[in-house]
Amino acid sequence: LNQYLVDMVRSCERGAGAPTKALPLPLLRLHELDPTRDDPWVRGGPVGPACAMIAGAWFLPREIELSTSRASLVSLETGPDDNPAVRWFLPASKTDQEARGGSRAHGCACGDAGSMLSCPYHAIVLQLRRLRRMFPDRWDGDAPHRDLPLFPDADGQAPSKDAMVATIVEAARRLEVTLTSADGSGRVSGHSLRVTGAQGLARLGVDTWAI
Repeated sequence: LNQYLVDMVRSCERGAGAPTKALPLPLLRLHELDPTRDDPWVRGGPVGPACAMIAGAWFLPREIELSTSRASLVSLETGPDDNPAVRWFLPASKTDQEARGGSRAHGCACGDAGSMLSCPYHAIVLQLRRLRRMFPDRWDGDAPHRDLPLFPDADGQAPSKDAMVATIVEAARRLEVTLTSADGSGRVSGHSLRVTGAQGLARLGVDTWAI
C-alpha cells in the first residue's frame, strides 16, 4: 500500500516543476515611468500608476494591499538629519501573529541628484497632491476622507486586484523587462513589486522589513 501511495504521488507531481517565481522590476529605473502622469495605464487601474509602482516597491505591500490601502494611512514626517520622510501604516499580514499591523517609514531617496529618482517620499507627495486635485470633495481641510484609496481608479474607487496586477505587468512592459523567464520558471506578477523592493533595497544596503 505504501509503495502504491508513493507511486501515485510521483505520478501527480510528474512534470509539475517548482512554483512559478515573481520576476522583479528594476527599482532604480521606476522613475522612467514618469510619476507626474495621472492617467491609468490599464482599464480600471490606479491614477498615478508610476507612483503606485515606486511606493509598492519601497514599502513591499502585496498587490491587493496596494489596491485597498487608504490615503489617510500615510503621513509626511521629518526623519533623521531633518530628512523628509513618509510613513505608511500597513495592515496585518500573514507574518503578524497578533494581527496588529505596523508601519514603515522611508526618507527622501533623491540624494544630491536634485530629481525624483524612484523616491518613495516624493512618489507619495505627488500622489497626495494628485488626489487633492482630482478628488477635492473627498478631503476635509488637509486630510483625506478615511475611505479615499491611496491609489484609486479614475472614479475614486479601489482598483481590483486584477487591475493592479495588470498595471504591474504594464510597468514591466514599458521598462522593456522580460515578462516571462526563458524556462518558464518566473513571470511578472502581483508579487513582483515585493521582489523588486526586497532585492533592490538589499543591494542599496537598506534594511527591509516584509509585512
